[in-house]
Amino acid sequence: VKPPLVPRRLYKDWVALNARSTTRHIMRPRTPAGRQECIALKTELAAAQAAGAFVVDAFAAAATDQSADADSAPSGGLLGTRLRQGTCTLPELDRACFCSPLGRVTGPLETSLGWHLVLVEERIGLEMHDSGMSRVVRAPLAFFEALDKICPRVGLTPDSVKFGGDFDDL
Repeated sequence: VKPPLVPRRLYKDWVALNARSTTRHIMRPRTPAGRQECIALKTELAAAQAAGAFVVDAFAAAATDQSADADSAPSGGLLGTRLRQGTCTLPELDRACFCSPLGRVTGPLETSLGWHLVLVEERIGLEMHDSGMSRVVRAPLAFFEALDKICPRVGLTPDSVKFGGDFDDL
């Protein structure tokens, strides 16, 4: 016996009432130059992340230094913690809080106030859309240092270790 299908509208209403998001943004002026600044910032953030920086830390630092939003810049661009859908007064930002990929810098997005880069660092209630994840986490350095020490003892290289499986094949 198959479970009954839930109407799409009912599902969307449930998500709107229960989903939460912790999101940061960087705002630049609503000019062509502001859009170019967002693109340059996004490139800088990608380079910092590729160099090993934690995306949330790099984004927060850039927001503090370069965001034109005086309200959120001191807190690293934080729009809010565990916001409900519909809390943001700008519909484009509200949509980005619940539709942008978790842990990836999205944008530039144009709103009535300017151009924005957005980073969703936590989203609750939408794990099925986020591959089972709900928060962007930093990999503990101690774990990787331990892995570098243990792998040679058991005849493996750190690059050959696969995560998420069981240890039957060791």
